[in-house]
Amino acid sequence: MFWHVVPFGLACLYSSVCQQILDLVQNDKVPDPFDLNSRFKFLIEKPLSILNDMLSEELLVIVINVLDEYGGLRHNSSGRDNYKGLLYTLKCWV
Repeated sequence: MFWHVVPFGLACLYSSVCQQILDLVQNDKVPDPFDLNSRFKFLIEKPLSILNDMLSEELLVIVINVLDEYGGLRHNSSGRDNYKGLLYTLKCWV
């Protein structure tokens, strides 16, 4: 769910991010909702890498408050995979 909310918020703030996401939707190339790596890459990493409507003196800050909701390693194997996937994409982001 996390990688669904962040692109929406970025699209609301930045028209260039919104346009990139709209292009994905219009061309039927939206990543699978369960493929966290692709969602991160195409809905967050790529749009932010070519962000052209953010002022140079602005600093983008995204607060991440979902790790406890993912349940850590306590879940069954699919929940554990989601948690590990989220941590992997966060690591890539840094």
